[in-house]
Amino acid sequence: MIPLSTSSNNQNSVLNLVAIGSPVIDTIDRFDGTHVKMWGGITYSLLTFAKLAPPQTRIQPVCKVGKKVAPIWMELLQQFPTMDLRGVQRTGRNHHNVLRYKTPEERQESFQPGDHTLTFQDLEPFLEADAFYINVLFPEDLSLETLRTFSFGTTGWLYLDIHSWVRVLDPVSRTFVPRPFPHPWQQVIALVDLVQMNQEELGALIGMEIQTPEQEKALVKWMLQLGPKVVLVTHGSGPVTMGVREGTSVRIVEAQPDAVPAKDPTGCGDVFGAAFFMEWIRTENADLALEKAMKIARLHALREWIPEAWLTFPEKRAEETNSS
Repeated sequence: MIPLSTSSNNQNSVLNLVAIGSPVIDTIDRFDGTHVKMWGGITYSLLTFAKLAPPQTRIQPVCKVGKKVAPIWMELLQQFPTMDLRGVQRTGRNHHNVLRYKTPEERQESFQPGDHTLTFQDLEPFLEADAFYINVLFPEDLSLETLRTFSFGTTGWLYLDIHSWVRVLDPVSRTFVPRPFPHPWQQVIALVDLVQMNQEELGALIGMEIQTPEQEKALVKWMLQLGPKVVLVTHGSGPVTMGVREGTSVRIVEAQPDAVPAKDPTGCGDVFGAAFFMEWIRTENADLALEKAMKIARLHALREWIPEAWLTFPEKRAEETNSS
């Protein structure tokens, strides 16, 4: 891919940012004992883009959302003038996820999939955009073949969160379990410009247990040789390993975020990725992007970034929509 940088070449031009992902309804039992029902998945990233994007940005979600809840979800996004919802399709069932925290960070997920599969035909109208952020929730939401065709058809920056591709839904427990990537992992890494994963996902992608920081850094360097400009490996509240390719050389950065007593870390990865990508699009400076992303992810863990009133799923409104 040959990435574009429309925003840096002409500060007055419109930046077209496409966000491809999966809206989900999260039911969360927090570690502090509180119980909430909220919009999750790509919603965290979209609201982060909306808060950070310059006024001349056009944010285009490309996704499918359950037809019974679509009016409520779209109403949330329509309050932002930078949002263009023409890529949103109404479908049958929506993804539902139940998260129960055992510790402030460790959780168990029980998932009920909806109808969110995207094809190349769904993505094709947006090929001319300047930047693409991909963060799907379920392995069937976007296939490797679709991503490959899409990647070859566009020249915009392409950011991928790898997590959904290295987990599978256990049919009995309905919980996610890690799985090795079902294709040679080099195939997907070579298709994107920036890629994000956590340490467990890195191990599943490569098909081996990561035992030392040195081993992790060596794998990040290997990935950079395949084409990406940036590789990010997160560790929950621990350090972030970032690999950056600059010309023919690569460098590895390890950054430690400030320790905070998280109120609810759900969506921190989604917020982190969106904040990083927006700063990267603006500056093409990975160090500035990492600093910005860690700061905003920290605020989100404290629930001080996105107002909970935006995210709270309106039960009464949903009942009225379902009955109409």
